[in-house]
Amino acid sequence: MLDTAVAKNRVFNCRLGLGFERKNYEDEDGDTLEIDNFVIENDFGFGAVRTPKIRFWLGPEIKIASGSGYVDTDLDEDVDDNLVSVGIGPVLGLNFHAGKLVTRGIKTGLLFESFVGRGEHKTRDDAVDFTGNDSYFFINFAIIFRTNNVYKKK
Repeated sequence: MLDTAVAKNRVFNCRLGLGFERKNYEDEDGDTLEIDNFVIENDFGFGAVRTPKIRFWLGPEIKIASGSGYVDTDLDEDVDDNLVSVGIGPVLGLNFHAGKLVTRGIKTGLLFESFVGRGEHKTRDDAVDFTGNDSYFFINFAIIFRTNNVYKKK
């Protein structure tokens, strides 16, 4: 994670996160889509409270993910899948500064995500396209090490 204003007295911050996630989706037939995603998320934060001890920020998050996995079906015809997803939603963050080098952070939000993908049957020579939507609440905890970061009152 990279944040442009972890403990600075600035109104605006940009937080870029790179990561990995594992997700399971279930459809109305009881089939389960299991996906491992590489994730890029970008928060555009506005510091509502900025003191030498804390920074409370809020704003939108944009998330892009790409991954692969498989569908485990009740029938004996598993499907290998690749998908791409895009999500957006509101986030809130709170940074607790512990000294000059370390900040503990918590971020929470609600994301609305859409995904598209293509699956290849393992036993047959055909493919299936799929789309879907998801919304979910999340909480993220972080320990952030700061460099060149001095809080100055303006």
